[in-house]
Amino acid sequence: MENKYLQKIYKIIILVIMILALFSFYFTYNAFADDEEKYAVQITDVQAYDEKGSINADALADDNIYTKVRFSEVTSVSFTSQSDIKAIYLIFDGPLKGYTLSYGDYILKSDKDGFLHDFKQLYTNVNSLTIEFNAGTVLTDVYFFSEGEVPEWVQRWENPLEKADMLVLPTHHDDEILFFGGTMPVYSLEKGKKVQVAYMNNHWGEPYRPHEALNGLWTSGIRNYPIIPDFNDTKFYDLEGALNYYGEDALQEYYVSLIRRFKPEVIIAHDFNGEYGHGSHMASAYSVAKAIELAKNSESFLSSANTYGVWEVKKAYFHLYQENKIVMEWDQPLQKFGGKTGFDVAVDALNCHQSQLKYYSMSKRGVYDCRQFGLYYSAVGEDVEKNDFFENIPEYQAVVDQSLISEVVLPKDTLVAEESIDNSVPNPCFNCEVPDKKNSDYVFVIAVASGICALALIIALIIYKGRKK
Repeated sequence: MENKYLQKIYKIIILVIMILALFSFYFTYNAFADDEEKYAVQITDVQAYDEKGSINADALADDNIYTKVRFSEVTSVSFTSQSDIKAIYLIFDGPLKGYTLSYGDYILKSDKDGFLHDFKQLYTNVNSLTIEFNAGTVLTDVYFFSEGEVPEWVQRWENPLEKADMLVLPTHHDDEILFFGGTMPVYSLEKGKKVQVAYMNNHWGEPYRPHEALNGLWTSGIRNYPIIPDFNDTKFYDLEGALNYYGEDALQEYYVSLIRRFKPEVIIAHDFNGEYGHGSHMASAYSVAKAIELAKNSESFLSSANTYGVWEVKKAYFHLYQENKIVMEWDQPLQKFGGKTGFDVAVDALNCHQSQLKYYSMSKRGVYDCRQFGLYYSAVGEDVEKNDFFENIPEYQAVVDQSLISEVVLPKDTLVAEESIDNSVPNPCFNCEVPDKKNSDYVFVIAVASGICALALIIALIIYKGRKK
């Protein structure tokens, strides 16, 4: 009687185990099915052609910024695919000259002049589209995606801010990481501040460096496109030489305009001694210090005063400034970056600047110590806690930036010329330590399902062996 009773219990247990196993497979299947709908798939069967048939389509699909197609005249290029296209990602070389996108009933013009990495979400699925490029445009790659969430390495830049919480003012592409450390990851994604980056120099003469800059900023959590001015990069070893080259008034006018335009609460700027003695860094720090005072004065630089009004910054920190010193803590884990510290993220971001890694590395010592700052200017009193750039500044809501796309109907042309260019500098990383949430979801689901199945099999074996005895 007892054996029959135990046999019934064993049968019930085995039935429960089988049901659990079925549920685990069911939820695993659904999880992957949901991912198929949630995440976009890169489309690789796209064909590119123009009326002359002269475009180097392979150069646009090789994931290499050193193979390029140059449009010397207004050019219309058609792209077709057997798959449904819902998004495109264009990588340009040099400042964007403007283009028009046509598909279905839509004719759209991007209003993002100067965006090197440009993402477009289409309003509907299409199998063909046409892009009209303006003369002088140089295109390196085009990526196509199905409907869904695109990978994190796809940079979906937004326009520069209308109102910034923090204005970060590096001289060169990489200075914002090398000298300012965890500033961007800590204050952008982690603390939710509106952070705008504005360089003093451009690097169009080294075409790989702007790509590195965008990759590094994206890795750091910056989502609003940086300001890249017309000042060309040239090395100086003293302040006077740099000011003479760039023009003292021109630099001050540039920084005054930035302050009035973005109206930051906090400014982060360079060391007055040029970090390691670089004259352009000296010129940047000197000009920013002057501009902080001039931006408040309605009689200074009337053009920007009339356009943006005047503005008084609440606080300005300069790297390595020896008065009112503050040592920032970049070693705290950041939730928005998967537990990495601000310093860790800065290291990842600097690794995107592959052409510079043989010269520089992140440090917490000496002139490269990215934690050391000093409060140069304050309209809200001195720091007491000395652990936050926004100490003494009340919280507020920043203004959201404008729309990314505007609809415009334009006439079309179809003239094209192409060029393939090689370069010995390594191709910059387009996926610089940016976590892919899709992969982590898969790992979690597989681990849970495997655990349930393994547990079910172990229990079944134990019961089976027990019954044989």
